[in-house]
Amino acid sequence: MKSFSRLFLAAALSGASFLSLAAGEFDLSGLPAYQPRQQVSGVIRNYGFAFGGLLKVWEEGFKKHHPNVTFNDTLPTSDAAFPALVTGVTDLAPDGGEPAITELLSFYEVYGYHATDIVAASGTYDVEGKSPGIVVYVHPDNPLTKLTLAQLDGIFGSERNGALRGFKWDLKAARGPEKNIRTWGQLGLTGEWANQSIQTYGHVADGNLHLVIGYAKERPEMKGRINDCVYRSIGALGGSISAEHGVGLEKKSYLALSRSTAEIDLMRRVKAAIDPDDILNRGRIFTGGESK
Repeated sequence: MKSFSRLFLAAALSGASFLSLAAGEFDLSGLPAYQPRQQVSGVIRNYGFAFGGLLKVWEEGFKKHHPNVTFNDTLPTSDAAFPALVTGVTDLAPDGGEPAITELLSFYEVYGYHATDIVAASGTYDVEGKSPGIVVYVHPDNPLTKLTLAQLDGIFGSERNGALRGFKWDLKAARGPEKNIRTWGQLGLTGEWANQSIQTYGHVADGNLHLVIGYAKERPEMKGRINDCVYRSIGALGGSISAEHGVGLEKKSYLALSRSTAEIDLMRRVKAAIDPDDILNRGRIFTGGESK
């Protein structure tokens, strides 16, 4: 999930200072006023995300102190930010989220050092098309009033022997299974809550809902029952049983719940047109006979 807006800088500009003045509830009046130590001039190239117009506001504020600076902006999307930085066509790479490990690696392999990042703003909450901040909800009937980050790690995470820091595996970030949190009792709830399993799910930011539902290993039949409940509900609401990850073998039998007979027939004909010999994903969704 993209939860932070970031600026990624090449080394030549890593010493630059940025100050964004927030309005409303955030009072930054205690911060020292920016005083440039020297006047700079020239062109600063931005390639990436416009932050909904915020980048232009920053640029105008910067030009008040450095009127001889001009900005050359190419702002199609955050996805273009890091590639532009790696290929040397930009100085700043405004990005609506954290870079992928492949982006970090590519920058390091080209320049021999890590990109410098500055966290400038958190995400949105309910603005369509904008990057969301991380939000964790608990049902209003739940007695809990708060959760710590360590508890969230226990709920959503699991035993691990380390974690990525940049693109290096840090063994100091390891933790054992004793810190897993799987029942409400582990969070301090008592009575009827104590032994109840915590059911987690997310995210809906891009219209997809990723479910993570636990069930006892000695009851494998629960998987089918859960799938039936979820996919039939999705079909009744006019949703899709799958998103960017495709259908696959596990969801094959549920495809008709969210796609009409005409749509499935069109899928068969497209498969037959582009793969007449049934080489690609043979038997996954349509068998050779079905796709011809």
